[in-house]
Amino acid sequence: MFVVLPSSADDYSGVERDAKNWFQTTYAPIWKDAEDVDIDKVRSHYANGYRVHLSDGEFRIAANSNKEWIEALKYFGDSWIGSDLKYITVIALSANSAAIRSGWANRNGDGTTFYNCANYVATRTEEIGWQFLDLFFFTGCAQ
Repeated sequence: MFVVLPSSADDYSGVERDAKNWFQTTYAPIWKDAEDVDIDKVRSHYANGYRVHLSDGEFRIAANSNKEWIEALKYFGDSWIGSDLKYITVIALSANSAAIRSGWANRNGDGTTFYNCANYVATRTEEIGWQFLDLFFFTGCAQ
């Protein structure tokens, strides 16, 4: 029996850099100001039929529709004014996929802040570029 291990020549650091750059420069800015959230930009970051995994261990296939994202924004509440990316960690899974862990500070108009984390599995194609395939959303993460 032979076990094939990844070669030390498999350097995916470029994947990690690319995925991190994509997340920080195109995705995170969408959430900076609640009044400026562009649903079409949000949708372009997610594959049709992406999976949403909740803290109870269940998941659902998301439609990635405008209606669905408008409903999702209600999670933040009426006083939400924007979100700031606090940290990001990227691990390459292959030459065209990455796991992304992120922490967010969500600002409210009354000056309070609540924190949430989201983990993603993203893939990159020549036709589309990077897109999320999975979203793992939870609260109570480190600030």
